[in-house]
Amino acid sequence: MVFDSDFPIADEPLPRFLDDAAAAELLAAARQDLDPFNRLALEILARTGMRRSEMLGLTIDAVVQIGSAYWLRVPVARCTPTATSPCTLR
Repeated sequence: MVFDSDFPIADEPLPRFLDDAAAAELLAAARQDLDPFNRLALEILARTGMRRSEMLGLTIDAVVQIGSAYWLRVPVARCTPTATSPCTLR
């Protein structure tokens, strides 16, 4: 008998990342977008390195103040329930 689990798992391609020049070009284009949500979403993704699904899981209380600094609390599905990333307000 042959089972599906007898076959090796097919390799999936690794995620592709942008080099510095391409990332700068993408952020510059995003800053020209008239929709503030699009600009903010791309800045969050680019500056935190979070996954799209993590960003979509953010809630209204995701930005927290710890001391004098602001942090973005990101829910993750790993061992720890949340991760934090520093926020720079401009």
